[in-house]
Amino acid sequence: MKRIGFITGIEKEAIILRKTHHYSKSKISWVGNKQGNAYTQANTLVKSGCNILISFGFAGALDPQLSAGDLVTPKSVVDAEGNIFKTDDDLHRKITSHFSNKFKLSSGRLFGSETIIWNTDEKKRVFKMYSTATVDMESLGVAQAAHESNCSFLIVRAISDTANQNLPVESLKSIDLNSNIKIGYILKDLAKNLNELPSLLRLAQNSHKAQACLRDVARLGFGM
Repeated sequence: MKRIGFITGIEKEAIILRKTHHYSKSKISWVGNKQGNAYTQANTLVKSGCNILISFGFAGALDPQLSAGDLVTPKSVVDAEGNIFKTDDDLHRKITSHFSNKFKLSSGRLFGSETIIWNTDEKKRVFKMYSTATVDMESLGVAQAAHESNCSFLIVRAISDTANQNLPVESLKSIDLNSNIKIGYILKDLAKNLNELPSLLRLAQNSHKAQACLRDVARLGFGM
């Protein structure tokens, strides 16, 4: 029997799954900002009886060909030392077949980062060094836990920031991990860093596209 456990980065991503009838009763964990928490949460899900782990949520693009709102289903994730963890071949074929009529898909390798990649220069460096199309901060921990427990895992993510997009470092401090926007703090930060306003607005627009994609995915289900 397939028992799916989902790991997301922030609560907003988890809520997308909880609001659909397909996976409202599935085990869903969101990580927050604690380093190593994705690995810990994934192990907890395995111990609770989950035999398929899915890393679900937003991802950053490293490949310039990817656009905001694109759906990505990486075949593997690589860490900073070059260790590669492959997703389940059979399940990957099933979900890509399931999604192919609805979405434009990319299955390029994902880089598992321990920190946010803020600027385009760093994105270019990682793209060239590791031959990776996307990046996030949760999938590596999920992959490591799945590998150790001989559990299947998949990655289903939507692009929220593109390869040519710098992220607003100071303004992002005003968004907490429950996805609550602290308006007062944002205005204060922007007053000090007016040059970040275009980046912040672009991030909001692209995140909206990614969120819409994830809602469509959740409504459609994962074909398993």
